[in-house]
Order: sequence, then structure tokens, then C-alpha cells
Amino acid sequence: MRTTYLWDGDVPAEIREYRHHRLHSIRHLVFDGWQLLAQQIQFFTPDPANRSELLAGEVQTQYAVCAPTGEPLALFDPQGHRVWRQPPQSLYGMRLKAAGENAQLNPGQLFAGQWLDEESGLVYNRFRYFSSEASCYLTPDPIGLVGGKNPYSYVSNPTGWIDPLGLTPCSGIKDWAVDEYGTLRGLVKGKNLGLDAHHAGQKAIMKNLVKNYDPNTGPAILVPKSGHTISRGDLGVVSRSTKHPATGEKFTNARDLIARDIRELRRVYPEIPNKILNDLINMNKRMYPEVRFKCIDKVIK
Repeated sequence: MRTTYLWDGDVPAEIREYRHHRLHSIRHLVFDGWQLLAQQIQFFTPDPANRSELLAGEVQTQYAVCAPTGEPLALFDPQGHRVWRQPPQSLYGMRLKAAGENAQLNPGQLFAGQWLDEESGLVYNRFRYFSSEASCYLTPDPIGLVGGKNPYSYVSNPTGWIDPLGLTPCSGIKDWAVDEYGTLRGLVKGKNLGLDAHHAGQKAIMKNLVKNYDPNTGPAILVPKSGHTISRGDLGVVSRSTKHPATGEKFTNARDLIARDIRELRRVYPEIPNKILNDLINMNKRMYPEVRFKCIDKVIK
């Protein structure tokens, strides 16, 4: 088997696989930074009527769902059906079970910037090779002990950090992630990423307006500290007022509170994509069906 790569900067744009000296598949990959967005793959088989010719199969398109570390977790077809799922693996990427459904669709990526060589079991990590079984690089950091006490080590916490070039760790967590507060808080706590988990709606008020409200599972978004706990210039910080801006009285329903919080996010962080704010609204809808949101959808338009 032979594999060739066509690179677009530091990520592969095309992967061709040959078996028995004949083309077996062509895979095109589309990335957002280090994160896989989609792939198109086409398989080739010998023509039964003329073994010297190849029959080209249908081009298949799949869309990727990835972890914050860039690792593809699943692929879905254009109809939304899952066609591939990442087999269980250890914290540092070692497979714990054999390849599962449609293994031929596996894009071959582990963490961001890492490409698995099935034959050797090693991972190509741009400037160094990584062993997911040993959880370390095979060669030392080129800058020696300046890079840390262990020049062979991968990142200390692979759930939130990546090393796409095999040279230096960096955060794999992005602004504007939407999830439960406890999940987001766990991603950024103690990591000096400059990010905070922010409740929307505000937890201090929601607990009085929503039955059985749990701030740990409440809808939240990752935002820069600047604008959240530190003033963002003339924009200040997102409001934590317990009073309705129109009436000057305390909030009496969660609908108005969440509408205020969405407006505040838009005011302080005008670069937030509308899709992210929609995701935040929809998460509140799913969790608190007793809350009506007719006016909130207009806030982000």
C-alpha cells in the first residue's frame, strides 16, 4: 500500500491511496484552521470486463463533528445520517477497540495536526512522530530542556490543549463555544486562556424564575475575559443588573432576562456570529420549555 499527500500549508488537501500499485481512493479534505469540516472520498475498483481499467465509484461527501482538540468524532452524510464513528481510544489517542463502522471512511486524523500511519501505528505530527501507545514523541523537542523538563512529552492535558506542529502546545478551545456552564468552566479553569464561561440567562436571577434551575447545567457561552470580568474599553462589561432595563423593576420572567442577556452579548461582543446566539437561545428553549421566546428571536436579527 502507498499513500500520497497534497498539502495546503500545514494540512492535507488531498490524500491518494494505492493498493497493488493501483489507485484505490482519492480523498479531499476541507479544514477550518486545524479542524476538519468535511471530506469527499471516491473509491476505484478493477473493471471486471477489463482488469487493466478502473471503475470510478460515486463521490461521497461527509461532514465532520470534532472535539475541541480537532479530533474527528463522527462523519455524517448530507442527509444527516452518521456513516462513521471514532472507535474508543485512550486519553492520548491509542485505540482501545478495532475500527468500527465503515472504517474505510476514517479520515485518519487524531488530534489537530496528527495523521495516523496504519502500517507502523505511529502518528505523523508535522515536525515529529508521536506514539499514542507511549503517549510521547519519539524524538526530543528541538529546543531541548527549554521546552520543558520532559523534551519527549505531548501536551500535559490533551482534553483542552493541542500541539499541531509537534513543537509547542496551544489551546484548542475557541471563543463562543456554547454548552452547559459546568462543561465550559471545566475546559478553561486554571488554564490562563483568557476565556470565561458566561451564563445566559444570568444564574443569580434564573434560579428565582425557572423551577429546579441548576447553574452548573445552565446554558452558557465562552467569552473573552475582556468584556466579562475586565472592562472592554468603552463597551464595558456585560450587564449583571437584576433590574429590567425598560421598567427599572426586578425581572419577573426568564424570557425578558434572556433577551436582555443576548442583547448585552451583542453589545459587548459585536463580532459574535448570529448562529452562536441562536444556539444559545435554542439551548434555553430545549432546557426550559415553559419559557416563551417569541420576542427573543428578534434580538439577533
